[in-house]
Amino acid sequence: MMMQNDKKLADCVFNSSINIADGFPIFVATQLLGNPVPERITGIELMEELLKLAAESHFSVYFLGSKIDILRKVIDKCLKEYPFLKVVGCHHGYYLKDDEDSLVKEIACLNPDILLVALGLPQKEYFIYDHIKNLDLSLILPVGGGFDVYSGMKKRAPQWVQKMGIEWLWRSIYDRSRGKLIFRNFIPFFTIMVKEIMRQRILKGNRSCSP
Repeated sequence: MMMQNDKKLADCVFNSSINIADGFPIFVATQLLGNPVPERITGIELMEELLKLAAESHFSVYFLGSKIDILRKVIDKCLKEYPFLKVVGCHHGYYLKDDEDSLVKEIACLNPDILLVALGLPQKEYFIYDHIKNLDLSLILPVGGGFDVYSGMKKRAPQWVQKMGIEWLWRSIYDRSRGKLIFRNFIPFFTIMVKEIMRQRILKGNRSCSP
């Protein structure tokens, strides 16, 4: 929904190599609109699989974002689970804008195979959009609140909630600011937008059948 009024965010998403359906409403919308994605893949699950792959294939990783204490917990957990994981560097997400260029130079110099960016929305997308050419890395993955979940600071919804497709509702209840944003802005307008697309398609189909 933010992409409707944020061209920079839209450009970042449309120019990315891979897009996944993280949210269940997006997954359902693709089914309704006749262009279904194979499955829902959450960012945290993708990050965990990627860390496992990095350890097995000796890929180097750089962690960017979140608070310092959370960042430390993430790296400690990674090294306990994957002792051979090559962590080349890390930096918290509360840096000043004036320090961003030097941070990018540091990451580029270390040249990790994988850069995980756990900044907010749309800060992580903006960061990638602004610096992807200077970084020139094999893979940059925006993971949002993935560090918070992986570190144990925030808990994911129970499996039965995930299977029902209402993890977004669970997160909204436990994060009131997020809940207000979703219920006041995203869910109503997203539902209206999907319904309008479906209506236009039905009307177009009816016209095509007219004599």
